[in-house]
Amino acid sequence: MLRLLDAHTGSRAEVKPARPGLLRVCAHMPGDVGVSGATALRVLLVADLVARVAELGNLQPLTVLVTGDESAERMSALESAASALGIHPPAGRARSGNAPALPGGPARSDVVPLASAG
Repeated sequence: MLRLLDAHTGSRAEVKPARPGLLRVCAHMPGDVGVSGATALRVLLVADLVARVAELGNLQPLTVLVTGDESAERMSALESAASALGIHPPAGRARSGNAPALPGGPARSDVVPLASAG
């Protein structure tokens, strides 16, 4: 069983995919990857951990990297850094507005960076 914190209710909720075995994990990159590279790596790490735990729960995770207008060069550097740390590469990429239309059905887990507390 996979339980994650539900941002809407503030409580833990069991992940129940619409289609048995499939869970979409969307890793949302922060606005400027060049300035916040460590934050972007943390987002990828958490998404990778969610995917690995989902696999242990007999789910098939599909990790998608959701970006804004980052250059391909910056994203390639980020993925290289993630690979060097042993983070699995995402199965696909999408622009911010296209994430809901991705394959994998409605069940999804979104990993987003939190705004700094200042």
